[in-house]
Amino acid sequence: MSNDLFQKEEINYRALYGKLFSGLLGQFGANYVSEIEDAIQNTFLKSLKIWNVKKHT
Repeated sequence: MSNDLFQKEEINYRALYGKLFSGLLGQFGANYVSEIEDAIQNTFLKSLKIWNVKKHT
């Protein structure tokens, strides 16, 4: 993958992270901050891996 692609994905990640975090925080509460952060990060990581595979097939 090119560096430009990573920059676009990083911009999307940063734009969506806050919205996802605040929505999940409102749903689950402050006791689950660590789990919410982990879930969002794992989801984006999995997405990057899937997108990379689909681009090369």
